[in-house]
Amino acid sequence: MRHFYEQVNQKLNTIDFDAIYPGFHKYRFALYNDDTIWLEDREIPQQGFFGNTAKEYEGEYIAIWYVDQPLDSYDIDVFTAGIVHEMFHAFQYDTLKDVEFPNDLKLLQYPDDEENYLIKQNEDELLAESADADPKRKAEILRKILASRALRKLKIGECVHQEDLIEKFEGQAECSGMLALKQLSEEKFNQKIHDYAGILKEGTYLFDVRKNGYFSGTLIRLLEREIKDLQSEIENKLETERALKQQKFDAFFSTDKEYHEAVGFICGYDPMNQIRLGDRLWAKHFMAINVNGEVIQMHEQCVVEMQEGSTNLTKGYWKGK
Repeated sequence: MRHFYEQVNQKLNTIDFDAIYPGFHKYRFALYNDDTIWLEDREIPQQGFFGNTAKEYEGEYIAIWYVDQPLDSYDIDVFTAGIVHEMFHAFQYDTLKDVEFPNDLKLLQYPDDEENYLIKQNEDELLAESADADPKRKAEILRKILASRALRKLKIGECVHQEDLIEKFEGQAECSGMLALKQLSEEKFNQKIHDYAGILKEGTYLFDVRKNGYFSGTLIRLLEREIKDLQSEIENKLETERALKQQKFDAFFSTDKEYHEAVGFICGYDPMNQIRLGDRLWAKHFMAINVNGEVIQMHEQCVVEMQEGSTNLTKGYWKGK
């Protein structure tokens, strides 16, 4: 067992925990059986360790895992991902003390509402589809699931809230384990994602809400993460686009320009060669402004000062001296 422990520890040392979740880090962990507990530096007799979870031990939270199979039957990457799952629970207990955790006993009061289960199954099928969907479809799926949850909450209230809490608690922990697995083996990550999608599509645990939340929560958290990454990518592109626009204005005003008052409206322009920043409009080589019936035409680069917030009303313009 000591050699197996060290193998897992070596795998854990290769994982970028902060990339999985901001602030997340490696925690101590223990492997145990019915007789012995293995820690990083010693073995001790069993002393009430139970289940695969995070527990407080020696003044801190640690991840623990019950080894109940022959060691050579475990996939070391998948096993390590399981340890990361439990480490994330330790992280949750450490950092989310004021956050509401799920109440398993309330979930036992989940109503036998046929319509609710039909809607819920549709949500799970959408989540299963997300495993192979393109980014645009993923965003559509997430919006539909959120709308569906709002509808079900009107029907069964608190129980949907408890579903959400399970998916945030267990789903984020398993999502963290999955992302660790992705760092260790993308192939195994993809296989497991499709396994989870299959479970949801088939409705294997539809009527076991807590167990189902383990799988639906994982895919929801991954889906949210991918949509966030897509949004970040778009935000970065927008920043680049704004900078390019600003460069055109900066280049224009880098040489002496003369301002002309022109209170009127734009009556002619080249739509393919103009940009706007705030209340200034840059035109590459053509602009026409109507001032009290007189049309001022500029067949050169210029910048028009617009009336505040207006689409076409002007205050004046700059052009070369």
